[in-house]
Amino acid sequence: MDEILEVLISRMDEHGYTRVDEIDVELWANRLDLSVSIFLDQMGELIARKYHSGNLTFEFCDSLVNDLWGVLIERVHMPGEIDWPDLFHEVYEAFDAGEYHRTSDQSDDPIADFTDPLIAVIVGKLH
Repeated sequence: MDEILEVLISRMDEHGYTRVDEIDVELWANRLDLSVSIFLDQMGELIARKYHSGNLTFEFCDSLVNDLWGVLIERVHMPGEIDWPDLFHEVYEAFDAGEYHRTSDQSDDPIADFTDPLIAVIVGKLH
């Protein structure tokens, strides 16, 4: 999984965002002999751990989970069963919570107030 993360880091733009698509996910999941659901859960765990330890930025992780979420939603609408990746879903929700301000003057810090504590809880539950 670290190899995959290195590929994604190499795709970072000047704002710290990365990109991933369904072709990438299929290729990597097949290469690792994993279902897409298990792949997403494992990526979610890696993203959470690396972000929590300060090795990845919010922008990178948020863009990554958003792209992976898009792949998941496309897969849900395809024929065949997909097991819902609960861990990945939690990680996605944690980063989603940091995307917008709750105060009208934007004086709050949604990343510190929401994403960071949610990721800390997720990482705390991991073995």
